[in-house]
Amino acid sequence: MVARPLSTTWSILGDEDQRLLSFYETTASRMITTIDDDANGFRHVLIGMAFSGSSDSSAAIVEAMLAFSACQLYGGDAASVHNAVAVRALSKSIETSSAPQDRLCQLAASMLLVTFGVFHFNKSIKTYAQKRCEEDPYLSAPSSQTTIIGSSGCSMELMSVIARLNDITLSADGSDLDTQQTQLVDQLESQLSSLRQFLVLHGSLDSMLDENAVLKIAELYRLAALAAASKVESIVGGKLDYLINNGALLSQISAFKSLADFPDDPDLLVEDLASSFRTNVIGVVQTVNAFVPLLRKGTAKKVLTLSTGLADTDLINQIELAVSGPYAISKAAVNMVVAHYNALYKKEGFLFMAISPGVVDTGNAPDPSNEEAFKGMMDMGAKFAGYAPHFKGPIQPDESVASMLKILENASIEKGDGGSFISHLGNKQWL
Repeated sequence: MVARPLSTTWSILGDEDQRLLSFYETTASRMITTIDDDANGFRHVLIGMAFSGSSDSSAAIVEAMLAFSACQLYGGDAASVHNAVAVRALSKSIETSSAPQDRLCQLAASMLLVTFGVFHFNKSIKTYAQKRCEEDPYLSAPSSQTTIIGSSGCSMELMSVIARLNDITLSADGSDLDTQQTQLVDQLESQLSSLRQFLVLHGSLDSMLDENAVLKIAELYRLAALAAASKVESIVGGKLDYLINNGALLSQISAFKSLADFPDDPDLLVEDLASSFRTNVIGVVQTVNAFVPLLRKGTAKKVLTLSTGLADTDLINQIELAVSGPYAISKAAVNMVVAHYNALYKKEGFLFMAISPGVVDTGNAPDPSNEEAFKGMMDMGAKFAGYAPHFKGPIQPDESVASMLKILENASIEKGDGGSFISHLGNKQWL
């Protein structure tokens, strides 16, 4: 299979892709959701959105549909090309367009790609769902409101609660909830807290179904709905107290390489620098700008951006650490971003800070079989030990998070913390 251009319309779909789309329309779309009538948005809405134009966002939906169908019919390898093209199209659309219609298509494509991932990595659910659709095209009504319908769905009661929460959010349209709406949200939250869902197995298909997997997914639906209910009032009220920029890119391309280690492929270094800057700097700027209106209405008005000790020029010069250049450079730049936002919004009571979380055990240590990466990690560890003899290795995430939140809670503009860059220890000691 050969990846096609990002923009796709029905008229240029080949025979095989038309077969995949037909399978999606008749079978796959009924495997994704528990609803199988005119309200099945995966079939009736998304197909229309996919072919509503030639934008990258609509192309992402098309390719995600094809990936899902190819996965069911031929397996993950056959779906990988469509999945890659969908991700590429979605990324391009997110970077280049914020038009309302594109935002809807981006959301739809993201939802389909997540669904593809669930089914791709859970063969029992995929197989069971397909067999259920083949045996019973119109899935029978549940025996009770708490019975899980379909193979990876949730109960009618839970779907009803979700629908009512959505209605409240839409009707509020960004305004504060009135007393009646607030009481209803509280009732729905209480209902979700005590809701229990049950799975009714289906005879000859019992052996194909991973019961625990289905129950776990149904529980995830419930927990997601509960989380949404607990946040509805703050979301539609248009207020935000804290914003934490945690996302970042630590490229594995340059993690243990210096800026001089790319003599045969200088373009790779350029792209690595650009990717790191896009994620670690531009991403933070776009996030902050998007949430400032909500923060302005909040009380605390605190914005924390996670940085790294590797962005401290004194540390780099002291221990002579020359690897992870794109990451360190981009994080040094984001520290300047934090300072600029402090200069811009300090007079409005905003507190902007950059904190290094320390060396944290995130479970992403290099594979010992990768000799170059493993040696790089050991060399870095030796430099860290020379800088901080007490350093015993990475700390656990909960310890790092607790330290940073304590600092953020106690920090204030009055104490001079605005625009600062410090460690999880509250000072310039990075380990």
